[in-house]
Amino acid sequence: MLAAQAGMGSCRLEHRASSGIAEQVKQLLATRLQVRADRVAAAGPDTPLLGEGIALDSVEAVALVCAVEEEFGIRIADEDLTADLFRTLGTFAEHVRRVSGAGATGPG
Repeated sequence: MLAAQAGMGSCRLEHRASSGIAEQVKQLLATRLQVRADRVAAAGPDTPLLGEGIALDSVEAVALVCAVEEEFGIRIADEDLTADLFRTLGTFAEHVRRVSGAGATGPG
C-alpha cells in the first residue's frame, strides 16, 4: 500500500512538473514564436501543436525546439523530432520534462 501511495505521489509531482513546463512552453510560443495570444491562452495539455490548435508549421516547430533547448539548457535528439512529439502541448511538455529531468525524484 505504501509503495502504491509513493508511486501516486511521484505521478502527481511529474504532472505538476509537466504542467509547469507546459506553461513555460506557452510563454515561448507567445514571445519567441509570436503565436496569437488567443490561441496560447486557450491551449491546454490536449491542444495539438501542429495543424488545428496552436497551428505550428514545420519551420515553427523547429523554432520551438530551438527555443526550448535554449530556455531549458537541454538537447532534443534529432530522432525524437517526430509528429508524435508535437501531437499535443502535453506530450511535448512531458518529453521536455523527461529530457531535462525536471520533477525527477532521487533514489530513496
